[in-house]
Amino acid sequence: MDAPARIVCLCPSITEALFAIGAGDRVVGVTEYCVHPQERVADLPKVGGSKVVDLDALFELAPDLVVMNEEENRIEDFEEIRERGIRVLRTFPKTVLDAAPMMRELGRAVACEEEAERVARAIESAAASARAGAKETKRPRVACLVWMRPFMTVNADTFLHDMLDLAGLENVFASRPERYPRLEPAELTGGLDAVLLPNEPFEFVPQHATEIAALAGLPTRSAVLCDGQYLTWYGSRTPDGIAYTVRLAQRVRALPAA
Repeated sequence: MDAPARIVCLCPSITEALFAIGAGDRVVGVTEYCVHPQERVADLPKVGGSKVVDLDALFELAPDLVVMNEEENRIEDFEEIRERGIRVLRTFPKTVLDAAPMMRELGRAVACEEEAERVARAIESAAASARAGAKETKRPRVACLVWMRPFMTVNADTFLHDMLDLAGLENVFASRPERYPRLEPAELTGGLDAVLLPNEPFEFVPQHATEIAALAGLPTRSAVLCDGQYLTWYGSRTPDGIAYTVRLAQRVRALPAA
């Protein structure tokens, strides 16, 4: 199969990965949320957002490959793109290690196998190191919120949960049946060592941290603002994301008891 000459990517973390493995010069369109690498994507044509794709704009770019994510993008858009005869690569990593075969698949799809393999091995090495380092350490009990009103978190069937688990943090809502369960405020009271507040998809700020710490009966510093991209972006950012989350876990372990 010929290497694609015109790529549209509808997933921010994979857009970043395409540039990291050497396919960036062939990326001709991205979403409004594709912000890295900033100096390379800022002037690229935008085809809407992840959930609301401007298909007319996408088709005008005449791509021969569209890269999508099964969670971030709509199945209806996938079907319409495929019906146009355009090749589609669908991704959906649910664990940190899933990002390694995803990178290998991406590398094959864009004829950048060697560079993608380098990233995949870095993911596997970083994950193994983090897992080993977390074995003998205390596992703080945390809630990681992804939305404010209503409160929402993640269960065990998510990339974010696996990133936390890998670093040695116990997600207290892991067993919930929904991937993104809603929480009543009272569910944040008692039994937590910390509440993690990423800056995406919802942008938690210090005022939210103060409010949520008080609600959870925790010291203000135990409502921890953190980088959502490092926690949730899968691809070339994942090795650094693992290292970031390990440091985050160390920070949580060092918090004073509630």
